[in-house]
Amino acid sequence: MITGHFAAALALKSYDKSIPLWVLFLGSQLVDIFFMLLLLLGIEHLRIVPDINASNDLDLYYYPFTHSLLITPLWMLGFIGLYFLAKKFSPHKYLAPHKINKSIVVILGLVVASHWLFDLFTHTPDLPLIGDSYKVGFGLWNYPLLSIALEALFIAIGSWLYLRSSNTNTRKKIISVFLLGILLIIPPAINPLLPTPKSHQEVALSGLLMYAIFTLAAYIVDRIK
Repeated sequence: MITGHFAAALALKSYDKSIPLWVLFLGSQLVDIFFMLLLLLGIEHLRIVPDINASNDLDLYYYPFTHSLLITPLWMLGFIGLYFLAKKFSPHKYLAPHKINKSIVVILGLVVASHWLFDLFTHTPDLPLIGDSYKVGFGLWNYPLLSIALEALFIAIGSWLYLRSSNTNTRKKIISVFLLGILLIIPPAINPLLPTPKSHQEVALSGLLMYAIFTLAAYIVDRIK
């Protein structure tokens, strides 16, 4: 899955308004962000194989430190810990709620855990359960229209839940969330049409740029009243 992960952030924001949406956006893509960084460092790996599936040309053959199911709880705890530290040391009230409670802990953990579950739908069997072994995936990337439709459905539901929880949905707010949803669906919609990447560095840098753009967009949308 590409941007459908952000749907979890939109949906979970509806359960606690004190958590900034951009923080949840980072959490939903946390393991992919670190995957891109580890790719650049040569610790995790992918191969560029044209037509390996119908949606992209990436053979994600080794990423046990970010995408193993067994290690997911560590990423959850790490993200929760980082948020606690940010709350403690940041003077910015928008970043830090006045009080951290069990609800916030659960939401932060769930937004990170959702990544592996969402990937399970679209990935071919390359998601490891333990270390680099026992790989699974339902393989919707081999059916681009179904894969795109699933991401669009997730984004639509997440956007609806986000808006439903808002106390005051102004016209400006509704339009901004709608435009964010359109923006989010563009990458999975055009991904099967893109040329084959030239290197894993290109994959990593373009991925990091995309996550930065969407996180900034989430910050802007969340600030609109």
